[in-house]
Amino acid sequence: MATNDNDSPKSAPKLWSISYAQLLGLDEMASQHFGAFYPSKTMRNIVDAFVIPCCRRYQTSCALSLNPAGLAVDAFISHSWDEPFKVFVDSMRKVFQTAVQKPNMWICAFALVQGNKELLLKQVSSNDNGTISPVIQTTNGSRVSSSRPRTDVRPGGKDAMSNAEHKVERKR
Repeated sequence: MATNDNDSPKSAPKLWSISYAQLLGLDEMASQHFGAFYPSKTMRNIVDAFVIPCCRRYQTSCALSLNPAGLAVDAFISHSWDEPFKVFVDSMRKVFQTAVQKPNMWICAFALVQGNKELLLKQVSSNDNGTISPVIQTTNGSRVSSSRPRTDVRPGGKDAMSNAEHKVERKR
């Protein structure tokens, strides 16, 4: 139990994670919500449809609304805002398919309060090192980065890059 404000989950970025199972649950909700359009929905669409309403309702991040006591980070995950969410989730399935214990993941879209610029800026600049650097330093597992650039449309309507690439770094 937190003994002072510095010990509370709201002031400890390393506790702003969601579980692997929670990510899969959001994937299922999004699939049902968007139906046939789901494969084309990006992280931005997921944040607009699910994360921002959650943040506004609970006055905290999606991660802390799901895990009020906080959830320690095992893996730091970066993503592209314009990547299809289904591709992102499928990549996480592939990266962690052999993990016996699935990780708790720090993903900024869920870890930070979305839809409130003032609060978002306050969170990101809440300490001298920012929010992300201390989180990366505490990860005992993988750091996974999604490296899909913004989708640019070429003549003929083709995406500039059709597949997402994901890189896994193991902390040594």
